[in-house]
Amino acid sequence: MAVFGSLRRQAGPERARARLVCFPHAGGAANYYLRWRTLVPTDVELVAVQYPGRQDRFGDRLATDMDELVRGLLPDLERLGDLPTVFLGHSKGASVAFESVRRLSWRPALLVVSARPAPSLVGTARPAMNNDDEMLARLDRLGGLQREVLADPELRELVLPVLRADYRVVESYRPEPGARTDVDILAAGGDRDPEVEVAAVGAWREATTGDFTLEIFEGGHFYVEQHARTLVRKALGRVPVR
Repeated sequence: MAVFGSLRRQAGPERARARLVCFPHAGGAANYYLRWRTLVPTDVELVAVQYPGRQDRFGDRLATDMDELVRGLLPDLERLGDLPTVFLGHSKGASVAFESVRRLSWRPALLVVSARPAPSLVGTARPAMNNDDEMLARLDRLGGLQREVLADPELRELVLPVLRADYRVVESYRPEPGARTDVDILAAGGDRDPEVEVAAVGAWREATTGDFTLEIFEGGHFYVEQHARTLVRKALGRVPVR
């Protein structure tokens, strides 16, 4: 699969047996998953979603609500049904992946939702920010921003519009009551995540009529930094071989 639209091919052979599609967190971009290239088997294609308004999509208008964001991604995601596929989203990306799966005309093999409360709990937490300083401090506490971004005024000014838009998407998101999918779900989180309790991750059980697995790892909101290899292995272990 070539690079196109909102998708970036990070690794994989020309003829893959399966595909892992990754959705970034708030403020994140497709290159966050470049480091995962060594984690996937050589016969699995790694694809990352590039949200509008960042990196090579800098000139594209930022989405400010979930429906707009997902509608913009769907035409490209629809083209991925040719292989057994896992969708994996971290934090904000988990909600984007979930809403994308619900709208697709084809069925992924597995949905992995990481460090994000279940849809039934979305909207119950306090707002992420009242101002830019609070938002940046919160991201720093979670480990979601590099220190050099926080310290450099010019870099801050580049990332702030993206962060504001991403948090508008997160905070305005209200899933359809009782929203669920028939795709199997693997829900994962960190045991010391200051934002997402283990029970909130476990509540994803109600978001699928398929099989459900809960995996809790040692760590905080970005536990994936230390446990990505294990998470990828568990996710791809659920993919049928053609």
